[in-house]
Amino acid sequence: MAESVVISLAFKLSSLLIKEVQLMSNIESSVKNIIYESTAMRAFLRRADASEQSDLELEQWVSEVRDLAFKVEDVIDEYIMLSSAAFQPIKIVGAQHDIVKRMEELKDLFGEARARFDRYDWYDPQEDAMFQTEQDLVGINIPKETLIKLLVQGLGKTTLVNQVYETAAVKNHFVSHAWINVSKTSTVEDLLKDLIKQLYDESCLSWVPQDFETMKSFDLKKKVNELLSGKRYVIILDDLQTVDQWDGSRNAFPNNNCRSRVVVTTRSADVATTVWKSEDYIYNLEPLSITNSWELFSKKAFKDGFCPPDYFEVSTKILKKYKWVMVNNRLGGELEENQKLKSIYRIISHSYHYLPYHLKPCFLYMGLFPEDQPIGRLRLLRLWVAEGFLEEKNEMTPGEVAENYLNQLLDRNMVQVAIRTSDGREKAYTIHSVLREIILARSRAQKFASVTNNGLLSKVTRRLSLHNNLLGIGNEDENYQSLRSFLMFDVEKPLNKTSMPTLYGGFKLLAVLDLQGANLEKFPTFIVQLLNLRYLSLKNTKVDSIPSTIYRLQKLEILDLKCTLVTKLPLRIVELKRLRSLLVYRYDRDINRSLPSKYGFKAPKGGMGNLRRLEKLCFVEASNDSGKLVKEVELLTELQRLGIVKLSEKNGKALCSSIASLKKLIALSITSSKDHKLDLGYLKHPPHLQRLYLTGQLESLPTWIGNLKYLVKIYLKSSKLDENPLTTLEKLPNLVHIELLQAYTGKEMCFSNGTLKKLKILGLREFATLNKVTVEANAMPNLENLLLQGCPLLKTLPQGIGYLYKLQVLDFVEMPEDIISKLQPPPKAGEDYKSIQHIPQVRFSCKVNDMWVIRRLSTDMTNPGDLDKSSGTDWEHNMKKLLKK
Repeated sequence: MAESVVISLAFKLSSLLIKEVQLMSNIESSVKNIIYESTAMRAFLRRADASEQSDLELEQWVSEVRDLAFKVEDVIDEYIMLSSAAFQPIKIVGAQHDIVKRMEELKDLFGEARARFDRYDWYDPQEDAMFQTEQDLVGINIPKETLIKLLVQGLGKTTLVNQVYETAAVKNHFVSHAWINVSKTSTVEDLLKDLIKQLYDESCLSWVPQDFETMKSFDLKKKVNELLSGKRYVIILDDLQTVDQWDGSRNAFPNNNCRSRVVVTTRSADVATTVWKSEDYIYNLEPLSITNSWELFSKKAFKDGFCPPDYFEVSTKILKKYKWVMVNNRLGGELEENQKLKSIYRIISHSYHYLPYHLKPCFLYMGLFPEDQPIGRLRLLRLWVAEGFLEEKNEMTPGEVAENYLNQLLDRNMVQVAIRTSDGREKAYTIHSVLREIILARSRAQKFASVTNNGLLSKVTRRLSLHNNLLGIGNEDENYQSLRSFLMFDVEKPLNKTSMPTLYGGFKLLAVLDLQGANLEKFPTFIVQLLNLRYLSLKNTKVDSIPSTIYRLQKLEILDLKCTLVTKLPLRIVELKRLRSLLVYRYDRDINRSLPSKYGFKAPKGGMGNLRRLEKLCFVEASNDSGKLVKEVELLTELQRLGIVKLSEKNGKALCSSIASLKKLIALSITSSKDHKLDLGYLKHPPHLQRLYLTGQLESLPTWIGNLKYLVKIYLKSSKLDENPLTTLEKLPNLVHIELLQAYTGKEMCFSNGTLKKLKILGLREFATLNKVTVEANAMPNLENLLLQGCPLLKTLPQGIGYLYKLQVLDFVEMPEDIISKLQPPPKAGEDYKSIQHIPQVRFSCKVNDMWVIRRLSTDMTNPGDLDKSSGTDWEHNMKKLLKK
């Protein structure tokens, strides 16, 4: 983390010299000097990052360097803020002397810090795994046997592989053996030299070449080839960190047709798939089973290995809390006595310390979110971007770089997917509670962030996350002058100047302000004074207007006003030329409507085309008087997501012309004005479109839809088509989710043989004239959810529903009683029951007293969701409770 802070500073200062403001000569000289010193310390800091926990002197040095970096960042941000157009030149002149003096002092301190650094040794907890005995381990026998077969015949990576490596069957099968411990800083030369030494030792050769230590990579590989030539060998590369380490050493291992093996353990999926493309030779460690988890827990928690009856309940709760997974099998080897808890902490921290420097702040940032609440994907990525955690990469947008970082954390199993969208995209994530505790501890120690739900705060921090209350936040401005990010979660107390005066005047250098869900009714005026602000979220508040002075936030990149009462943006919003996401909309969820209605915002009549960096624009009104706005959309060529509401027929053709310029568009939503038709026939389809939402009457389904080969989700609402839309939709090979509401006026729908092979979710809603649905053999073979709603003439089950053998949920919403009566289970045994008995969940829903009531087709009613109406008042009570929830 120390390295990432200083390297981030170097990037920021370099960018400053290139982009930001005209620097005074004295400041520019100091900035260049600090860039040089911080870059020179990079190698030292990388080493320190891996060992700062176990060496107090080194930790103190790292903390000093980090504080220096923070102070430099403060001075630079103050200077940039003073240099903005919002300040008078006289204010800059008045601050120049102080800034020059502070920068000179910091430059000297950086030089002194670098000069004081010396080499350090550190403890490697990976070594302890080598001394585990088989009797100490749980759940290793089957993986051990599997790996032996892979070697001889064709979570605890080091421990598992070591158990296999030391097995007689392996030792006897191979002539040459070597185990190479790989660290984050190991070079290819380091690996090869270690390997050569082991091979010489095993061969009872007590000498190595005289020029061994000075050999270059090519000569080292040549020597390894020579030593392994003609031998059956097994080489273990334990904890390989990077693809470069593999690519640089792989050619040293000869393919000598002796059935030799190279075994790699790694935390990285990229490394694994680079080493070997075939899944057959990649062994992914599985979490311990319930039985093995209980056995390991009992063995380590109780002297005799058996849980006493009095402790059974609390032990079960502990295992349930950790989802029956011991985070790391090597953790079991440390749970001998309470005084060894520090060693446990060190071992679990191992994965964090081996993260590349650019991933560490991203991972620590996840600790700012409340425990046991999913972390939204888009919110997280936008925050990372705004925080400046990302390195610039050619031909990649900041959002794409953020996605790449997140995928790296997922590959390393540091983060897990918690929620997916209906079309399979990742929507939210979670981190294990043990890892979260480590994150919070490291964040406090490194002054990265302070998280509180009880008012206890670090006195100095860069980021502050409040959970549940505002306690402990008063007028202590000096504690928060350097604050860069402020987030709130689940705070019910009204947010105003009285309840939190520091926020309303003390956080001058904020770059991130996330007030999502705050009890807030008016736009806080202090926000327009935050001239370094890059991220602003007022989502889910009662704010109803935005002041015209928002134009002062020239660095603003994200403006999230979703689910607020804002319906109009000020004219000068178009001056925020760095905006990448402009999200202003809300949903109206009416019980009488199958799908919620969207409401957007009225944009300025001119100037929206100035926002050339916009990637997401939702939802902007395009009524009769918005012709200029519709035409300016074509200038927003970076758009990936576009939402249009209240589109008039008059502007339809112009919108089609504009969308043709949006080559990066992946999501498009268009809603017509009331009583207006959608005229989209002129649209040239966006080549990479994945999601399409059309609301409004269509003369016919646009032919270009049939060319959307990447489309995975489509909603057609109120289309009222005379022509069956399936004629076009069945041509699309990647559709996963289809929702059709009042989309078709015909009487029959037939899903053809062999079509819609990837479809998983299908909704047919409010088809007034539909009386027959047919599913042919091999149609929708992967369908999992089918919903039929408000089709009064559809009185029979879809013919061929038995072909949908993967169907998991069948929903009938406000459907005729005729179709429901035929589905009754035994003993009533309706005539169509056999056709749906393979479906795990069959549900019937209808409105009763303005509430949705749900019944399930089941003879085993074991929870409120399964209760049948016949159970009387208890059923009504539980159903109301369920609906309220």
